[in-house]
Amino acid sequence: MRGLAAELERWLRTACQINLYASWTGTEGFGTHWDDHDVVVVQLDGAKRWRVFGPTRTAPMHRDLTAPDPPPTEPVADLVLTAGDVLYLPRGWWHAVAASEGRHSLHVTCGLQSHSGADLITWLSEILRVHESIRAEVPRLADRDEQEAFVAEIRRLLLEELDRPGLVARFAAAKDATESARLTPSLPFVDGVPALPDLLVRLLPSRPTLITDLDGNVRLIAAERNGPSPPEPCLCCGISSTATGTALLTSPTARTSLCPRPPV
Repeated sequence: MRGLAAELERWLRTACQINLYASWTGTEGFGTHWDDHDVVVVQLDGAKRWRVFGPTRTAPMHRDLTAPDPPPTEPVADLVLTAGDVLYLPRGWWHAVAASEGRHSLHVTCGLQSHSGADLITWLSEILRVHESIRAEVPRLADRDEQEAFVAEIRRLLLEELDRPGLVARFAAAKDATESARLTPSLPFVDGVPALPDLLVRLLPSRPTLITDLDGNVRLIAAERNGPSPPEPCLCCGISSTATGTALLTSPTARTSLCPRPPV
């Protein structure tokens, strides 16, 4: 399951959460509902019936101003998944699921994190905090002229950032670079990995990002930390670069783990 999640994250450039569901009766576990993220379903064993009703609100969100209308009474698709079948269900599509075919069922659902315009606006507010006027107190008690001047400055900074080329690409790269890693045990090195030249480590984040700065230095960014690329040692564990000239950088939230394969 860990490998499946990592492959989906690398391919689709988003976080993936995997749930495993086992059913022995025809009782629906959640009733007719919708999810606030896309879902990929893989049927592993047995059979399960999926009644899909479609959306009643375009791109609904968990935190939204309006709830979707109730689903229609008749589904747009009535499917029975058996072992090996895969189903893609978009965000906001109503569905009802039950092991109602007289057989047990075992399936996994891969929930894919959504990235909405609201998320992009939130990211903009974070990167704009470099400006003093963004960090300043909102002049709630000031006169109208001072308040309008404050809003004009916010507007100027926001439009300046929106007009910079490659906004969406920069947003996607930032999301890749700040992805949190899944914790993995590093037995027998629980408290830290020793700086042994023949010890290989593996970078746990699925979507590390390589960038080239203005000085021509290639930098590896992963799990909310960036640092120099080879031949520098790994900053979190002190391991020097391998014979291939590759040094891996992790962070306290992206712990290293022993790996039998050479790093890439």
